[in-house]
Parts: sequence; C-alpha cells; structure tokens
Amino acid sequence: YSIALLAVVLWATSPLQVTAVTYIVQRMASMAGLFYIMAMYFYLKGRMSEKSRNRLIFWGMCLLSAVLSVGSKENAVLLPLSIWLFDLLLIQGASRAKIIRNLKIFIPVVLVVGAVGLWYVNIDSIISGAAYEHRPFTLMERLLTQPRIVIFYISLLLYPLGSRLTLIHDIEWSSSLVSPWSTMPAFALTLGLILLAFYLARRSPLISFAILFYFLNHAVESTFLPLELIFEHRNYIPSMFFFAPVAVAMIHLLDYFAYKPFIQLTYFAVFSFILFAQGHVVYERNILFSDPLRLWTDNVLKAPNLSRPYTNLGNAYAKKGLRDNANELFLISEGLNRQTNLTNRGTNFYNLGMYALNFQNDYDAALSY
Repeated sequence: YSIALLAVVLWATSPLQVTAVTYIVQRMASMAGLFYIMAMYFYLKGRMSEKSRNRLIFWGMCLLSAVLSVGSKENAVLLPLSIWLFDLLLIQGASRAKIIRNLKIFIPVVLVVGAVGLWYVNIDSIISGAAYEHRPFTLMERLLTQPRIVIFYISLLLYPLGSRLTLIHDIEWSSSLVSPWSTMPAFALTLGLILLAFYLARRSPLISFAILFYFLNHAVESTFLPLELIFEHRNYIPSMFFFAPVAVAMIHLLDYFAYKPFIQLTYFAVFSFILFAQGHVVYERNILFSDPLRLWTDNVLKAPNLSRPYTNLGNAYAKKGLRDNANELFLISEGLNRQTNLTNRGTNFYNLGMYALNFQNDYDAALSY
C-alpha cells in the first residue's frame, strides 16, 4: 500500500500530468486517462471478487469505462492489452506454462483486432506515403525519430524543469540511424528496457509491468501513424505506472536505512523538497496556461524556429485588439515557413488576408493570400 500510494503521489504531482489537464487541447487525453484508470481498477475488483454477482457488476463497469475511454481518445484502444499484461504479470505470475496458455487465447484476439485496426487506419496510404503528404517528414523519418522522443518523455518525467516543458516542441527528426547521433543510442536504450522488462517478468513483475505498460501505451501515437511527432500530453496514460519502480526503490532505501535515523531524516527531507519543487513547477506552468499571450510567448521563446507558435501568438494579440502586433507575427510565421503540419500554412494565409482586407484596404494582397 505504501508503494502504491507513493507511486500515485509522484505521478499525480508530475508537472507533465497536471499541466496537461489545464489546457483545452489536452482534455481528450485527460478524459481517456480517467476512464482508462477506472477500467483497470474495476477489472481488478472483478478479478478479486469471490461472488459471481460482484464479478459481473465490476466487469460491466470495466467495459463501460473502456468504451468511454476509447470514445474520449482512440489511443485507449490498447486497454485490453494493458489489462492482459496486468493480469498475467501481477495476478497470475509469468510462468512459462501460464504465458503459453494465455498466448493461445490472446493471439487470435490480437490478430482480429489488429486486422480491424489496419483497415480503420488505411495502411495502404501510410505505406505508399500518401498519408504523409501533409507532413514535412516521411514515414521512415518518423519511425526513426520516435525512440528519441519516447526517451525524451522519460527525461521530462524525471527532470521536469519548466524550461524544458512547452506545448509545441521543435524537435529535429532523424534521417538515419546516425543522424542525429542520438538516434542509435535511443534505439538501443528502448530495446534494452523492453528486454529488461521481459527478463524481470518473474523476478520483479511490478517493474516489468511498469516498463512494458509505458512502451505499449506509446504504440499508437509513437509509431507509424501520420501524427505530430511530439506532444507532452501523450505521456498521460503511459506514465500511469512509471513511478511504481521509483516508489519501490524509495521504499527499499527507507528499509535499508531503518537503523540510521539521521540518514532517513535526510532522505525524507530530500524527497519532500522534490515534491515541493514539482508543485512549484506546476504552479508556474499553470500561470502560463491562464493567459494565451503568456502561453504562446513562452512557446515562441522555446521554439523560435517553428511557424505555428508565432501564428497562435498573433491570434492571441488579435483577440486583444492589437492587430498590428498580430500581423507582424503572422509575417514572421510565413517568413519561417516551417510547419509540423503543412496544412497549418493555410491558417496563416487566412490571417494575413483578413488583415490586408479589413485594416489595410489592400484588396489585391487580400485576394492573393
């Protein structure tokens, strides 16, 4: 119970989670995460119930929560896999016989669901590259870049400085395994962590599950789908069990120094300071989210070579009646011409056209935009 409580406290106070809830764009991820947690909780309650009636009630609530989670955001489709891993590793125990028995049942289900999923996402357009026509990067570049991003998400969870957090990140995509140089180490680290999880499946099932749960729940948004490369709110569900191993290590340290009160007190003071520091980062980040001007000014400072933050900052100025300032930002956005989604360029053209029409009376310029 102390490990579970500590893990929840660490996760709930993470700036990466709390700020995700505060902005309207992330509400889908927040709601999906809420129902995801509920589904796993109700499954556990049903699994542990001795009465058939209670089991049916809890599993019915699990199914309802699962439907609501997927309805909030499609990446929650991985919930059945998460529940299966949860049951196998933390309830049944990952013995050889149990793994084989589970796979015989689960593989056909995965194949059917996978086939339906591939039909839903139109895999032909992804393979041919048609789905990536509105992206400045290719399918292969996205696949090469995502391990770096997933490891970057881990670094944000462990080192959540306000200077490292922003809504729209400017990240260089990988053109090969050696460009940039961090691509290969990221691949190696990702593969190493997954292999470590399999190795620890019987010895430390909680740590094994936490690692596999993290990477599994990044599979939808961090693989081949033609989505934006990076958003911090994508860590919301995957990091649900991230701090469980951290909590295990902290509890073990407390036990190890049980007969050394001074070290325990020092340890407690350091842990309290970390929680306080995280709370301070959350407070500072929420101040940014309270005002679009603050939010997008901060984003421009942290991603000065991307067009979209300038467009969004210009819109924030326009809503406050500062049209000239807004138009200057729209011009900077167009001058950079660096979009993560090429269709966003049209939004900026529209803004420039409306300014030329309504405030410059320049009909030719408006028409050209």
